Amino acid sequence: MPNKKKFRLKPRFKIGLAVIIVTALGLTFYSQEMKLREINANYAQYEGELESLNDQIGIYERMEAYAKTDEYLLNLAKQKLGLLGKNDTKFIEGN
Repeated sequence: MPNKKKFRLKPRFKIGLAVIIVTALGLTFYSQEMKLREINANYAQYEGELESLNDQIGIYERMEAYAKTDEYLLNLAKQKLGLLGKNDTKFIEGN
């Protein structure tokens, strides 16, 4: 029976393989950390935009509520149509 050699990994190969694995894991961790920082920066930016939009929504809701009041209709009639109320006096400018 022929003498079979048992396959053995040399220590230099084991160290090289370990270095490659650690380097690959380190690069993966680094790239994920950079991506996470980018996502966090975008999140902060979008939070600011959301707050601004919520403020605008509040302004528009108040404007809508005011537009439904009688006071708004009276002011609009006075400004656009020149209508006067019961106790109002109209002043006419002369040349």
